Amino acid sequence: MKKMLLATLLGANLFAFNTVNGASNNSYQMKGKVVKAYTQSGFGRRGVEWLFMDVKTNKGIEKVGIAPTFIISNLPIKEGDIVEVLHAYAKERGDFIDLVLGKYGRIIINPEGVEIRINRKFIADVEDGETVEIRGAVVKILSDTLFLYLCPNCKKRVVEIDGVYNCPVCGDVEPDEILRLNFIVDDGTGTMLCRAYDRRVEKLLKMNREELKNLTMEMVEDEILGEEFVLYGNVREENDELIMIVRRVSYVDVEKEIKILEEMG
Repeated sequence: MKKMLLATLLGANLFAFNTVNGASNNSYQMKGKVVKAYTQSGFGRRGVEWLFMDVKTNKGIEKVGIAPTFIISNLPIKEGDIVEVLHAYAKERGDFIDLVLGKYGRIIINPEGVEIRINRKFIADVEDGETVEIRGAVVKILSDTLFLYLCPNCKKRVVEIDGVYNCPVCGDVEPDEILRLNFIVDDGTGTMLCRAYDRRVEKLLKMNREELKNLTMEMVEDEILGEEFVLYGNVREENDELIMIVRRVSYVDVEKEIKILEEMG
């Protein structure tokens, strides 16, 4: 069973769901790249808003959360940042690891000289079960709509009739609104089916959720077809085809891409 890391930083709590071996560790260190950052309230203390991060480290993805307090109300951590925890103290306490930064412990955002390598691959080399980064151009849109309306109970698609949403199983419901886009990316070595949700779709189309509600799928195609992106996510097999569930969208940085291609050979 995975352990929970719990840390204290100048009045803010930092924890990561991660396995730590041994009863104690007085020199715990972690560094990684934030591949996803989001807020969620109600964890731990009612009414407290937490910042959560998925951090890519050399050991894989660690899930990290920070609960701001009156001392640190807003930590400027965002997707793409590199974070480093130094000189922390960790001790096993039952089913969790208590990590205290203490007097000498620090968390550094975007430290100089630290670079985290992401598992970049050509599409032709991607395999089922991998977490990878690819770069390619959008060549086809598969979705027939950007927004799905699902029953909050059974998760089946609902039908709208005169402003009322009806689930074939549960009857009239207030549906969950899901922003989703299925598309195909080509990098010259092969193609990959990709699926993006919520903020990733907003970033792909450079519009917020409300603006996207005004788009037809023809307008979506006009906006995105032929555009190149760097996509990071989990790859799995679905209906005998590999699909990437996109966790991060980045715009192409030409100088950085030249360096990456040189390293890839």
